[in-house]
Amino acid sequence: VKIQRQTEAGYDIVEASLPAVASVTAGVVEPRYPSFKGILAAKKKPVETYGLADLGVDAGQVGSAGAWSKVESFEAAPPRQAGTVVTDDGEGADKLLEFLTSKKFV
Repeated sequence: VKIQRQTEAGYDIVEASLPAVASVTAGVVEPRYPSFKGILAAKKKPVETYGLADLGVDAGQVGSAGAWSKVESFEAAPPRQAGTVVTDDGEGADKLLEFLTSKKFV
């Protein structure tokens, strides 16, 4: 796969062999909203549907039968706990350092 990445200086070209994972950070791409005329034109266009046989793909290569990984289980994330509010009464830095030390960040 070859990707053009836009930077402040221009474009970088990034290449990787497949399979690969690519991500986009929020705010990178401005959404393009269709015009009313474009929406109406899209409604009139036919939608073509292809089956596996049309594409020459064996059914054993796709779906859960052809997957490289399998989801064994999943569960909902635990609800977030309330945070700690530190009021700076002149000792805010000390309280913050104490909190970070208790969490072993420092």
